[in-house]
Amino acid sequence: MISSPVLFSHSVGERSFYKSTLEVKRLSGTVDTLPLTLPEGQLDISGIREGKRVSVRGQLRSYNHHVGEHNHLILSVYVEEMAEASEDAPDANELSLTGYICKPPVLRKTPLGRRACDLLVAVARSYGRSDYLPAIAWGKTAEAAAALSVGTRIKGTGRMQSRAYTKRFPGGGSEVRTAYEVSLMRVDAVDSTAREE
Repeated sequence: MISSPVLFSHSVGERSFYKSTLEVKRLSGTVDTLPLTLPEGQLDISGIREGKRVSVRGQLRSYNHHVGEHNHLILSVYVEEMAEASEDAPDANELSLTGYICKPPVLRKTPLGRRACDLLVAVARSYGRSDYLPAIAWGKTAEAAAALSVGTRIKGTGRMQSRAYTKRFPGGGSEVRTAYEVSLMRVDAVDSTAREE
């Protein structure tokens, strides 16, 4: 379901882009709130409104947002297709990617004792730019992912998810922020000549 108003984001040349968010409920009941980038001309922006149930297809993209001396990696779903969905259609959040491991995987245990592996995956676009996607794998998939080295080409399936965290500032004070990442249910090393998605 569209969960925020459609607002102007930016322009590139004469083309305008808008932003909104999409709420998707997991089987556990947790709700992921996913940022959307909506290209004018490719989509009928006027028909997109808060509270509308929709089906979205697109690409997960990243870019660096510069604030002073700091860079923040921003993730967004670049919407290529959007259609109205029925009220009783089940929520689904499915993602597949093919890319390269670009940082050493970090295997760790969560405070609840679950095994997790943090990854950064570079996925090339068709015109030479790459998107850098933070990802997390769990359990046996985490162990398999931790054994991969930088430069390994992988194919992964999972979902995009959001989670709240508290950012604490050195001088005191804090702020609740939202982090986005790919939760991988499966990770496989693939032939380096396989086509990227």
